[in-house]
Amino acid sequence: MTYRVIIVLTLLLSSCHSSDAELHSTTVRVVEPAEASAVITEDETIVILDIRTPAEFADAHIENAVNIDFSQSDFATKVMALDKQKTYLVYCRSGRRSTLAMETFEDAMLTQVLHLADGLNGWQAAALPVVKEKRDE
Repeated sequence: MTYRVIIVLTLLLSSCHSSDAELHSTTVRVVEPAEASAVITEDETIVILDIRTPAEFADAHIENAVNIDFSQSDFATKVMALDKQKTYLVYCRSGRRSTLAMETFEDAMLTQVLHLADGLNGWQAAALPVVKEKRDE
């Protein structure tokens, strides 16, 4: 009987301890463009990640966005190097690539990830501002 009590208590106690992955689980939340704009305005510490190609980024991007190209072989390495405690707003053109990239952000154990619904297309459809880089003619 005592042996069974010890086993049960051991199992109960071990189940109470959170694993490291659980302590650092990623929360991904899809946000509409208007909400994303409000969050960016309210919290200047949010990191905006544009995961399109550099050429797409140059055509138009959200102000203060950082470009990490999803199609490059070092994408996962760059994501893994991000500050795990920051909040990230992630977008691509339409939301397809950023949806595929969410697994990488979860693997990196980033704490908070906001996924921009419909990507930059949705942002622009909501008439929100973009930055366009000057091109040499």
